[in-house]
Amino acid sequence: MQDEGFQTELFVEPLDPKYRCPVCGNALKHPVQTPCGHRFCEGCLEPILRGPSKCPVDGEELKIDGVFKDVCCRREILCLACYCPNRQLGCEWMKDLQYLEEHRANCEYKGVQCHNPGCQEKVAKRDLEAHLERCEFKPSDCQYCLQRIPAASMEDHLQTCEKHPVVCPHCGAEGICRDELLHHQTNICEQAELPCSFAKHGCHFKGTREALETHFRDQASVHVNLLLTATQNEEKARSEMAAKLSQMEKERAKQQEQMYEQREALAVANQNLRTYQGKLNVIERSVAEQRRELAELKERIQLQEVEAAIREQDRRLGMIENEASRGAAPSSGPGSMGGTMALERRQDRNEHQLALHDIQLAEHDLKLQMLEATSYDGTYIWKIDEYTRRYQEGVSGKTPSIYSPPFYVGRYGYKACARVYPNGDGMGKGSHLSLFFVLMRGEFDALLPWPFRQKVTFKLLDQDRVHDIGDTFRPDPTSSSFKRPTSNMNIASGCPLFISHTNLQTRAYVRDDTMFIKIAVDTTGLPPMGF
Repeated sequence: MQDEGFQTELFVEPLDPKYRCPVCGNALKHPVQTPCGHRFCEGCLEPILRGPSKCPVDGEELKIDGVFKDVCCRREILCLACYCPNRQLGCEWMKDLQYLEEHRANCEYKGVQCHNPGCQEKVAKRDLEAHLERCEFKPSDCQYCLQRIPAASMEDHLQTCEKHPVVCPHCGAEGICRDELLHHQTNICEQAELPCSFAKHGCHFKGTREALETHFRDQASVHVNLLLTATQNEEKARSEMAAKLSQMEKERAKQQEQMYEQREALAVANQNLRTYQGKLNVIERSVAEQRRELAELKERIQLQEVEAAIREQDRRLGMIENEASRGAAPSSGPGSMGGTMALERRQDRNEHQLALHDIQLAEHDLKLQMLEATSYDGTYIWKIDEYTRRYQEGVSGKTPSIYSPPFYVGRYGYKACARVYPNGDGMGKGSHLSLFFVLMRGEFDALLPWPFRQKVTFKLLDQDRVHDIGDTFRPDPTSSSFKRPTSNMNIASGCPLFISHTNLQTRAYVRDDTMFIKIAVDTTGLPPMGF
């Protein structure tokens, strides 16, 4: 190991045992001393101190803060006389250990790698120059192409050297550079076999230049026929190409016509959309007016009921007070006390009936609100007010989630609602708003197909109507969340990572402490719900 001590064979005199490391057995290198008085190489002791450890010599417990560098011992060791590690190779150097590293860097006997590419031999530094002169990998210049090639590879290089002279295999001409041989055979050599110039038209003849001249004279009519056939083939191909081009032009014109028709249809659709949007605005205003009138009517009804209840209570209270005043007497006998207790019981019953009446009023108010909010077309827009309070209650764990009012996928269809966790649920807890879809037990479940398979889309509406956040999922038919409900609600399923709390603040998703979430159920493939 690099961190182990100095080899004992380096020292001129036998090494004193006090300078020997108990771990590696060599002379101490960067000695350190333990609290128990033993010395070790710093590199040998470091791995031992990485965990609970004991002294390798006496078993005493070691702690890193009790170990210190032994400067005195290090100075003594560096003053010991030693040899060069290359002594066996002939180096006669001998001095104090402190000078060893400086000598080793310049020692003429240390092994160095040959500089020539491909040579793996290591030689003494003093012999490097001589080795480089006789090394078989010594680069030398090719006498033909002047490239520098290792001597050991020169024979192989000459087999492929582009400038090496070769002999023409046809005419025997000598002294031709390898890279000029093809030009010689094609344009100069009289004995080289060349293909007929009509080869590309179908003539397969090959011969010398003299044979080619005779071939041209004798086969002129054949060449004319080959040229005619080639011309006819080219003309046929040109005609086919022109036909394809014409067909493509017709298809392009047809596509342009279709694009024009689609553009016209799109314009009509846009106009219809604007018309429907106007009608929708009128309907929305009418619905808003009806809701306002309904709210006023509800308030008047509630006020009248409360006033009637108060009048009834006043009447009953008056009757009780009259009876109490008539029954009052100076006497404190048993009859007087019994009458008072009876009056108190009647008053308690009246107060209980009044409380029940208040509860019934609250239930009617809740049912009226749910009827106002109910949707029957599978699309529901859920308004969540006081969002900050609901979020804080989700963080504190007081109210982790809230449910939307129920809505229906068709007048006699599936009954469902949405469930939102403002502070997230599951993977989204603490970082996201989680949104889920919940199937509820409905009045017409026996008539509907199960399991529920309709695509569900969530949208968090940007109140500036610039960039809504949406997500869509298709139910897993094997999940219990989409079986026919056997209790009031199935297990919720949906998007635990619907939107992060950071992204929720980027646009107008929450304004005036109010949020709007749209839930849309795709009714494609459902049977008619009119029954």
